[in-house]
Amino acid sequence: MRPGTLLRWHALKTILKSEIGNNSIVFDIGGYDGEISYRLKRIFPNLKITVVDIDKSGLQSAKKRGLSTLHASAIELPIEDSRVDIVLCLDLLEHVEEDDALIKEISRILKKDGKVILTTPMQNGVSFPFLSKERIEAINKSWGHVRKGYSLEKLKELFRNN
Repeated sequence: MRPGTLLRWHALKTILKSEIGNNSIVFDIGGYDGEISYRLKRIFPNLKITVVDIDKSGLQSAKKRGLSTLHASAIELPIEDSRVDIVLCLDLLEHVEEDDALIKEISRILKKDGKVILTTPMQNGVSFPFLSKERIEAINKSWGHVRKGYSLEKLKELFRNN
């Protein structure tokens, strides 16, 4: 398992367990190999969870774990309106150029009382205390970040506007 995914799981598992019900319809957008979804499915066997990603190799790994997968762009999901109880969007937003379009699409597929569980680096990006600014920027670029991160106000604005 990728170290960042393991850290994300341990940071979020209590929240995820409290917010997700056993029969929920969940879309893990940008879920890559489905590691988080797989762990949730082990806790909630009746969970209807789909891993969505544009990376086919990651989705193959998710399929091998018995997960439902969807090869699609996060900003053009082939899903009917108001069909999903919970959207997981874990460390994806900073990778998407059209962040407004992503939030609009999440809002479109969510049921009226649906929830979004979203993580993203804070506005100044991922912090590595012993690395130079240049090295941190190189790491962020190699990870495919199109922006360093978001302030809470910017996230609120994205959801208000979309």
